[in-house]
Amino acid sequence: MKNNKGISLIEIIVSILILALIVGPFTGIFIQSRMVRKTMSRQLKAIYAVRNEMEMLMSMNSGEVYGSKGEKSVDDIFIRTQVHPYDAEIGYACFYIILKSKPDEGDEIMVLTPDGCKTFLPDVSSDPCEVHIVINKESYQIRVGSGSVSGTCQFTGNPTIQINLTDKMPDVPYEFKVDGNVDITVYPGNHNNWNLNYGGEYRVVDRCFYRDYSVFRAKIEAFDDPGYSKRIFGIENIFAVVN
Repeated sequence: MKNNKGISLIEIIVSILILALIVGPFTGIFIQSRMVRKTMSRQLKAIYAVRNEMEMLMSMNSGEVYGSKGEKSVDDIFIRTQVHPYDAEIGYACFYIILKSKPDEGDEIMVLTPDGCKTFLPDVSSDPCEVHIVINKESYQIRVGSGSVSGTCQFTGNPTIQINLTDKMPDVPYEFKVDGNVDITVYPGNHNNWNLNYGGEYRVVDRCFYRDYSVFRAKIEAFDDPGYSKRIFGIENIFAVVN
């Protein structure tokens, strides 16, 4: 007759302890691995969302770019976009005043400011059409006929204005009246019927490539929370878009 010996309680406890010593570290590694994968997946999702927003921004025209400013949610990622017209030569925000002829409609004046974009239809019955600009390092106002745009700004140096006349109607004269200490560049193209009433010096650049674009600087960031305090990823870019 065989003598069958059972497993003692001590042996069971020892086995459990050995199993715990083996499985415990692997459980921790598994949990940590899941957390790392979750974090990396969210970071990749944020990177994709930010880059996609930047690509869409770069495919727009000058007036459309401002529509992307502000904050929004993409799935469960919170995106903040900051964008303003940019002068690469001086390295900060600037103003663009762009005249464009529209078939059978006359000229339109598009004003790009650090705050946004506004389009004016000048009164061609006045001779010349007047554009009034009052600007300093803290505020600005630009008036075309009865319409105007104004706002606040922060400039470390003199504000910069680029006036683009290359696509205006050839037979409509303009006078720009500027009040303030500002750096001005005029791109007249082939047009001579314009005048700049300004007490300081300014540049006229008539031998250049066709100025059919404006330069912007954009900063797009992704956040983990609706309070925009936990930043996941962000990029900045300087790019040119068509007017």
